[in-house]
Amino acid sequence: APWVGSLSALRTSTGTIAPVFNSSVTTYTVTVAAATTTATVTPTATAAGQTLYVNGVVVASGVASAALALSTTNVTPVVVTAVSADGTSTTYYTLNFIRTGTVPVFSARTFAAGGIGSSITNYNPLNTYTFTTTAGAVVQGVPTATVLPITLEGLYVGQAATVSVSVSRPGFTTTTASFTATATTVVLLKPLFSNPIPTTTGFTVNVLNYYRPAGATTYTWSYAASIGYTAVAGTPVGSVVPVTVTGPALTGMQPILTVTTQRTGATCPAGCGSASVSTFTTASVGIRSLMKVAPAIATPAKVVTKASAKATKLKAAKLKAAKLKAAKLKAAKLKAIKPKK
Repeated sequence: APWVGSLSALRTSTGTIAPVFNSSVTTYTVTVAAATTTATVTPTATAAGQTLYVNGVVVASGVASAALALSTTNVTPVVVTAVSADGTSTTYYTLNFIRTGTVPVFSARTFAAGGIGSSITNYNPLNTYTFTTTAGAVVQGVPTATVLPITLEGLYVGQAATVSVSVSRPGFTTTTASFTATATTVVLLKPLFSNPIPTTTGFTVNVLNYYRPAGATTYTWSYAASIGYTAVAGTPVGSVVPVTVTGPALTGMQPILTVTTQRTGATCPAGCGSASVSTFTTASVGIRSLMKVAPAIATPAKVVTKASAKATKLKAAKLKAAKLKAAKLKAAKLKAIKPKK
């Protein structure tokens, strides 16, 4: 029909369009190689006389657009507009260009009392890595260059678990990888915490790697607070357990929460893990010092006895006599040198 504004075909110079082009479908994803920096778009009109635009620039039907720069940090949308010959019909098509994400690569597994170890060997700090496991808990280590170490904790001897990782990054497709391993020894599970949030009487915090199979009675978690405080664990939601620590509303206090895990029949440190977290409270009531102010040390008074009083009086009399004698001698000298009239 002459008064239709739509496309019969839409192609790109690189990448794969999904879904397959259909004139009635208006939104597509174009996946290109990670190193791709530009692309062109070639729209084809369904009828003669239509005006076609690529990102607002007129393009002839069946002719490639100018090169379009692709973002390195996000999805790049490209809008293709088809306007009918009489201007009464317009259809907008959107192509979202996205780069291919890097598939994570796991190293060979290692087995020890501390857990089942592995690493992402092509780690990129620009990516976000999200780990899940069918049993136990995954603990991320500190990345070094292109290596991100991980440890699978919380398994018993002979228990198997599948660890999966999802890698995401703005402007890139999400990729995944996984491995399955079986524990050869009881693996400790050391609790991990979120950042504690202070309150006037303590703090709240989340245990991030809680694990206890449904109905299990051999795996226990215990929560203890420092003297004067109590720790109450909330209802687990997945691998997260909220814990509240409460005590006296005093400033300057820094209560400690210690969480310990244990498997029945296991001996520490092979079968249990323990970790602590603390923070200062935000109470407005000050601490009253239990220490009394030390009294000022007074200079002891001199004890006066009869003997000391007599000695003092005698000393004063001698001093007076000496002064009188000195005055007489001085007067005699002056008289001796005074000329006679």
